[in-house]
Amino acid sequence: FGTMSLSNIIEVTAISFELKDFGVDAGASASTQTCTLVLKVTDQEFCTSKKQGLEGTWNEVFKFTCDGDSTQILSLSFRRNGVQLGETASLSLSLNASSEGKVVHECPVPGGGFTVGVCIAPNTSAMNGQSTAQNEEPVVFCDSFEGHEACVSGLVMYNGTLFSAGMDEHIYSWSPKDGSRLQSLEGHTDAVHCAMLHGDILITGSDDKTIRFWDLRTSECIHVLRGHSDGVNAVAVRGKQLFSASDDTTVKIWDLETFEETHSLQGHLDWASGIAFWREFMISCSDDGTLRVWDLESYECKEVIPVASHDLADEADTPHYLTVDGDNLYVAVGPHILVWAIKEGPELVPTIACKDHTDDVRMVIVNAPAGSIYSCADDGTVKVWAKETGQHVNTFEGHTDEVFCLCLSGNNLYSGAQGGQILRWQLMA
Repeated sequence: FGTMSLSNIIEVTAISFELKDFGVDAGASASTQTCTLVLKVTDQEFCTSKKQGLEGTWNEVFKFTCDGDSTQILSLSFRRNGVQLGETASLSLSLNASSEGKVVHECPVPGGGFTVGVCIAPNTSAMNGQSTAQNEEPVVFCDSFEGHEACVSGLVMYNGTLFSAGMDEHIYSWSPKDGSRLQSLEGHTDAVHCAMLHGDILITGSDDKTIRFWDLRTSECIHVLRGHSDGVNAVAVRGKQLFSASDDTTVKIWDLETFEETHSLQGHLDWASGIAFWREFMISCSDDGTLRVWDLESYECKEVIPVASHDLADEADTPHYLTVDGDNLYVAVGPHILVWAIKEGPELVPTIACKDHTDDVRMVIVNAPAGSIYSCADDGTVKVWAKETGQHVNTFEGHTDEVFCLCLSGNNLYSGAQGGQILRWQLMA
């Protein structure tokens, strides 16, 4: 395939071939293959050199340094997206972006000792007969989006463009390809607390007591709703109605055809912070420590449920966010995610809890096809849980501040934090 001069190189420690077209068989022409070598320059310094095809030349790709006196790169393997896995004898697996050479994930090797080989299965979700939720790892930190001067409170994806709402009053759009900021939607005069997508319309709620509708095709604000006497914490759409939860303790209902307020649901004794729907019912949560179930035909409160009534709850905690998936209600309560099964009536029956965060959970996303739950919290982490059992699967660390919001788009998970930072994580399911 080719030769290389080893001047100034101690030894070649690993070699791997990568097919440009993974659809071809193992007997493919050498002209379609790329050979990568790991070269030991000093005891701790390594570099990779790559050559494509018989007529290609050897080119250095990147350099990296391994910690420890006896660390050695012993083998490498490739994913189809070009991400390279390097194996070291320092008891860890290091995932390296082939274009940059930076370590993006490390995991300890069970049992300790030295490992000498590594291989990536074509379908990692099928390994060992385990579920996808148990094999979503490793996760790769890809990009950082910088621009907000305060907490990022909401994230949505629209036609391949990421939109973020911030407590600095701004709404920004971003290119996920390179992390560049595209434009700013201006109109709110105080912190923006929530954002949701409804067709081509972005709906945002703010501490300026208004709800704004943005046509993302034109980037114009087309409607402003006024009626709350305090900040708006959450918005949700059901049919031709918009529901909004506010610091003024109410949940208001708006007609999306006339943009008029039709009902104001009162009963909570503190901030109303979340809204979710189940059949003909709406469930709200509040800093008063309760969940309220509302009949959407009579608009009456049918049941008041203290979150402390959950078998696995801590009595002093309050709910911050809730979502419904199928017949299950997921509520962020203090540092935990509490789950209730919703029965006919409706009746909320406590089931499981996800407990590993060390500070308040701010948002929960349920990814039913993957069997996963994602959460973010004031402890600065994003965590993954098994949907059926509530078992903690993994923790994504990268933020230095409290993490307030999440957005799942394909295999990419976006997280927004207190300091204005947005991170994108590539989920390798």
